[in-house]
Amino acid sequence: MRNLTSAHLDLGSLCTEVLFVCPADIRIQLSEQLRCLDVRMESQVAVVSELQDYFRRRAEVELDYSKNLDKLAKSLQLRHKEQKQK
Repeated sequence: MRNLTSAHLDLGSLCTEVLFVCPADIRIQLSEQLRCLDVRMESQVAVVSELQDYFRRRAEVELDYSKNLDKLAKSLQLRHKEQKQK
């Protein structure tokens, strides 16, 4: 049985239905998919931006930490040199 919107093809025991869709329906579907992808992309861009900010701040903290450790090591090294000389 055939009508204007679908066709049935029997392939052995498999039955496949092929739908005939007008171009306007395809455009609507593609537009909806594009909108969903835009929303997803915007949320992912926001996540990436937050990650960039996090790693930038972490790098600043680690830089300060390394500078403070370097100062501490130098002060201890200087103290040991002074004690050796006594």
